[in-house]
Amino acid sequence: MGEHKGTGYIAAIGMFDGVHLGHSFLLQQLAAEAGKRGLEPLVLTFREHPLSVLNPEHAPALISDPEQKQQLIAGLGFNNITALDFTPDDFRSTAADFVGKLQADFGVQALLMGFNNHIGSDRKNASALAVECDIPVIEAAPYPGEAVSSTAVRTALHKGDVAEAARLSGHPFSLRGTVVDGKKLGRTIGFPTANIRPVSAGQLIPAPGVYAVDAVLADGSIHRAVTNIGIRPTVDNSGHLSIETHIINYSGNLYGNDIELRFIARMRDEQRFSSLDELKAGIAADCSRAIAII
Repeated sequence: MGEHKGTGYIAAIGMFDGVHLGHSFLLQQLAAEAGKRGLEPLVLTFREHPLSVLNPEHAPALISDPEQKQQLIAGLGFNNITALDFTPDDFRSTAADFVGKLQADFGVQALLMGFNNHIGSDRKNASALAVECDIPVIEAAPYPGEAVSSTAVRTALHKGDVAEAARLSGHPFSLRGTVVDGKKLGRTIGFPTANIRPVSAGQLIPAPGVYAVDAVLADGSIHRAVTNIGIRPTVDNSGHLSIETHIINYSGNLYGNDIELRFIARMRDEQRFSSLDELKAGIAADCSRAIAII
């Protein structure tokens, strides 16, 4: 917890789930305030949603797993990023006590808060907290234009609207996972698929359907692919949700390897075909359509 001592920081703290355009705008202000005050910017986030501790049944699925989130924030130009574990004691701490802990543990000398952000058991906003603290507490300007939130991104993904989620985020929604053994039916009809198990059990899965994606393999190569999220009604229909990806014009053994799926567009609903030949023709059409998407 004391790894940042010795350097003065201005911190922004939040869940930053999905690192959408609103988050990016806030972090731009963090960098600007750091420059003005001669401090280093520090991004403090949480590994898990606070509700997973307080009320697990109501905790939302996460748009990005902790490693993804770290990469997205780093991609905005930030080197000092720390993921905190949220504990029940944190719910009992007042905002001023929490800021005192940030000062002691991280060398925080100023705090930037979102315009609608509240922290501590007493739910203080920036202006109220500034009166109680011996460090500057700055209220960030809101993102200009429409309201952008993690909730809005989640809503789009639950509808399968990955294009809207990408518009709100400024980057495609991505799902990281490991390729695990499946039933291997795809290879018998000429379309081998990678069966994906997400790295995080709390990861949000978009609505069932067939998607054009870019598959990022462990070697860093990127390939256009077709991902089916659903219950495989033509060949299985067990009711078990699966995530299966056919990487177009790729041959290789991916079992046990990590893979990232970057969702480009939802092409259609999952559907039941009357035969394997119809399924084969349907997948071929999906591949042609996926390749055509820029």
